[in-house]
Amino acid sequence: MIPEIIHHHLEMVSYRLEGDPFDFDLDYIDYSTSIKVQKGVKYPTWKMSSTVGVAFGSLFKELEIVNIEHEDYFLNAIAKRLQPYGLLCYQDPSLLKPNAPKVEEPILEFPEVFRFIWSEVAAKWVYFFFIAKIHFEKKWMLADLVRAYAKRKSGNSYKLNQKRRPAPIYQIASDIKIDVLIPSLGREEYVEQFLNDLKSQSIVPTKIIIVEQEKEMNAGCQMAFLTEKDWPFEIKHIFSRRSGACYARNEGLGYIESEWVFLADDDIRIQPDFFKQVLSQLLSMRLEAATVSCLQKDQKETHEQIHQTRIFGAGCSMVKKHILDSVRFDLAYEFGYAEDSDFGAQIRNLGHDVVYLPNPTILHLKAPVGGFREPVTFPWNTEDKRLKPSPTVMLFWYKHFSEKQFLGNKLMIFINFLLKMGKKNPYAFLSKFNKDWDLSLQFAKKLQSGQLQLIKTNE
Repeated sequence: MIPEIIHHHLEMVSYRLEGDPFDFDLDYIDYSTSIKVQKGVKYPTWKMSSTVGVAFGSLFKELEIVNIEHEDYFLNAIAKRLQPYGLLCYQDPSLLKPNAPKVEEPILEFPEVFRFIWSEVAAKWVYFFFIAKIHFEKKWMLADLVRAYAKRKSGNSYKLNQKRRPAPIYQIASDIKIDVLIPSLGREEYVEQFLNDLKSQSIVPTKIIIVEQEKEMNAGCQMAFLTEKDWPFEIKHIFSRRSGACYARNEGLGYIESEWVFLADDDIRIQPDFFKQVLSQLLSMRLEAATVSCLQKDQKETHEQIHQTRIFGAGCSMVKKHILDSVRFDLAYEFGYAEDSDFGAQIRNLGHDVVYLPNPTILHLKAPVGGFREPVTFPWNTEDKRLKPSPTVMLFWYKHFSEKQFLGNKLMIFINFLLKMGKKNPYAFLSKFNKDWDLSLQFAKKLQSGQLQLIKTNE
């Protein structure tokens, strides 16, 4: 099974039958999709285990290693430290036979957890973690904190050779097919520009699916160029009489036929070898989903390496069709925020990774007109007050965070809000914060259950 589990030297794969080495305590300080690991599927996470695992020897040869004291500490430290620099980390149940016997799996004791946070995350999070343990579990761990402080400089030392590696070269089959999905509203000029970019690709897409929302009822097609010009691909032009990017993208996903799908915004520009570069990298690493760097003019890319990411871009991602057959944009997020993040979390929960490609770069024009971010009157806002946190963002946390993640996130947000707005009267601010949090959570649950829907229609 090993050749099917691990494919290149920048991968590390392990599996833990139950729990995690930190007894889920680090959930308090990490708000990424790496935390709530889905058992039974290959899941992207820095949480490693000494129970069973595999990696190429060349990975360890590139590391400078001293003071290995605990296997699970060491493996998790490598993953936590190096994941942002291109190390792809997974938990994969296929490392074990289905009837594998249970074994005793270690849990890191304190103060090792404090030392891990200090050395591998950041010192400020040690104090936040200390407060969280007191607040939520009534555990005073001052002695452990002091011992961790004393040992903070005696931990592992290692680094990955971070010299930028050239983009992998992969021979792409001549018959590879790509569909492109573009939702649009009032941006005809930008759509035409983007179609010209697609026309000039070294790998010309097979089909372009444009979901156009009419600006006015019975307005008809605003894109005459679709029929007046010759295009080297099929164009499927759909009218949506219901507002919203989530609904439009879902409608377009029903017409996907090709092996690969590029989910695109209508106001982007790409270079002629865009598809060739993207697919070459994904195929060489045997990956099936990626969000591609999408920058505005003069914006600088801050990442150099291909790496696992907590984000997903609904307007700048390449995904295999068979994945999209099983996911849809949640309409509960319509006109709000976090629909992209939720879609990416759905993909990961099915056992598929999403990586970030820093190259090639997409130019995002940020069109000043059209789009789907039209003013919407939300039932949780009033003329003089906007509910914070937003219920759509709260919905993402509620759906995809572990219990300790959710609590830690609440505490972190409270402290940030308190420092900005509640210094004068912290007790009154605490009461207001809890009231707003509970109200936001109530609306989030109503959105999730379908009791509350934000729908606009032109019919």
